[in-house]
Amino acid sequence: MTSPRKNVPVAELIDLSGRGAIVTGGASGIGLAICHRFAEAGAGVFIVDAEGEKARQACRELEENGYEADRYCADVSREAEVRDMVDTAVTKLGSIDILVNCAGIYPRISLEKMTGDDFERVVAVNLTGTFLCGREVSQRMVAVGRGGSILNIASIDAVHPSGKGCRLMTPPKVAWCPSPEAWRWNWGGMTSGLTLSPREQF
Repeated sequence: MTSPRKNVPVAELIDLSGRGAIVTGGASGIGLAICHRFAEAGAGVFIVDAEGEKARQACRELEENGYEADRYCADVSREAEVRDMVDTAVTKLGSIDILVNCAGIYPRISLEKMTGDDFERVVAVNLTGTFLCGREVSQRMVAVGRGGSILNIASIDAVHPSGKGCRLMTPPKVAWCPSPEAWRWNWGGMTSGLTLSPREQF
């Protein structure tokens, strides 16, 4: 009996050649892992992160593995920065076929020590940022007319908090239909997986 193959290259499973993908929060953790897999599948990868040096290091990591990627430093909670980021991505990639909203923050503090500014900052990045990026990218997708995919990522902490006060501070990404024009939604439930991520506090 032949043992099943392990670690099948992504390129053997799916071909994303000629496709452009934006990954917010793509400089580390889950976002960086997604960037690697997209690159392996042949997609053009555009890493977006609020920390420019980390984004540069992420690009270098991909290059050391034989892939190419572009980067952009932006705060996804700021409308003007998101608009400029998407315009730059179109210029670099040629088209945007995939958006992964993976940018997210949370303070490692308990509820009783949390300030209003702490809460507002989390909502701005995790919720408003997802909306702004999704809106800007969906407008380009609709204009081009060949469709695309928008994926909203949340940590397991969004539904199963691992720390005190985490449920409040890690709202799941919100799904919405940006256009009535031929958009299809597939609801396949929740899939969990492990990704090494640095433990940081903003």
